[in-house]
Amino acid sequence: MKELFENELKVGDKIIYNGLGTDRKATIIKRSKRTITFKCIASTVKLTFISGVPAKDLGLRRDVG
Repeated sequence: MKELFENELKVGDKIIYNGLGTDRKATIIKRSKRTITFKCIASTVKLTFISGVPAKDLGLRRDVG
């Protein structure tokens, strides 16, 4: 399976975030070169990172369900 990189994630994509200890379904609502902002059920999370990092290192993966 091909590794997913942060630059492949776009606004509107459904993702699963594992950065808070449990898996949370989220939707990307804002995107820039070095940040991703996404909305979970009860919170909004903004991640800042170095460009070109694998998405799994940010605790992100695609929601295929």
